[in-house]
Amino acid sequence: MKKSAQRPNQIPTKSFTGERESKARRIYEELKNYITSPEREIGDRLLSNRKLAAMLNVSTFPISQALQRLENEGYVELRNGSGTYIASRHRSLTMADVVSLCMHSKDHLWSNLLTMFMEALAEHGKIGSLVGIDPKKGSGQGEVIRRIGYSESKIMVVQGSGHFPYSVFDLPGMKQKTTIAVFSWVSESTWPGLYRVLHDVEAGGDMVAKHLWAQGHRKVMLVGTDTQIAQIESDRPDQGYPACHFRHKWESMGGEWTKLASHSTNILHHHELDEKAFLKQLKAKAGPTAIFGLRDYEAWLAQNILLHRKPAQAANLEVVGYGNTEWSKAGNASFSSIDFNFETIVNKAISIIDQVSEGRTPANDPILIKPKLVIRNHSKK
Repeated sequence: MKKSAQRPNQIPTKSFTGERESKARRIYEELKNYITSPEREIGDRLLSNRKLAAMLNVSTFPISQALQRLENEGYVELRNGSGTYIASRHRSLTMADVVSLCMHSKDHLWSNLLTMFMEALAEHGKIGSLVGIDPKKGSGQGEVIRRIGYSESKIMVVQGSGHFPYSVFDLPGMKQKTTIAVFSWVSESTWPGLYRVLHDVEAGGDMVAKHLWAQGHRKVMLVGTDTQIAQIESDRPDQGYPACHFRHKWESMGGEWTKLASHSTNILHHHELDEKAFLKQLKAKAGPTAIFGLRDYEAWLAQNILLHRKPAQAANLEVVGYGNTEWSKAGNASFSSIDFNFETIVNKAISIIDQVSEGRTPANDPILIKPKLVIRNHSKK
């Protein structure tokens, strides 16, 4: 323990008048008050148990009991052969410890990413403050970022898909903030204070194409939403669409492809596949021998139609999804899928936050996180 006039070793005792207040409780409270006082710092070494006992006029046994409880609660760390140290959990938190999370919170896939960020921030002594994205209520990405821009938060994580709205940096105070754009943002520009940890969409599209080609497939049906199908037809891989990169890689290898869009069926925006159109493509001469669901959801829809309507054909058709969602894992999906590798995305973003918090300046180049192809069940043509 460091000795100074501002940080004395003497533990200020508290008066306990109730007869029922046990000695152990009194010692625990006095040590806790001492450890959490403003004069104490993270990493301070406490006096030995013997000296603490002498100061409180008790034996070493209740001191050991109290310190064990304080360690279980995260206040101190007991190091064998070294002593007892004040842990980092209970330092005072400031706005510098608050990280604003501009993220989707309702979608099952993105809520998983949000949860991982919350847990990782807590482990690093930070507080994640959600400012959820909900375009249906007028709180889209740009609007939410602007709201954070006027806040006192110094760091924000923005999860998106599209072009980063650089106009937000014109807001007062934004240049003093650190922004980490995660998952999917299209931009070749750099901006001081903006860091990007992105899903490598090109690698994802290439992985699917190479895998299907290696399995002997030469014609594949691409199944996705209207928007995703339009992305494929736009032929703009520079816009950050995995399906576009798949198309380019697939065509460069000599592969053919057909398409089928899922459609919304109700106000809840649940999507379904046109079963007749789906089966018609499969019946066609030289039809597709594999199906690429541009989301896991479409892969599930295709798989279910095959299992219920064409179980014999299902054994000879390979289905690949994109996302490897939690419900795909829990539901024991029989199709392969591209895993976004969220864990690595979160770890890289947290590393940037730690560096900024320590006063260091991280490299500003975009970090591309390669996804993983999870192979579950496939046939070889």
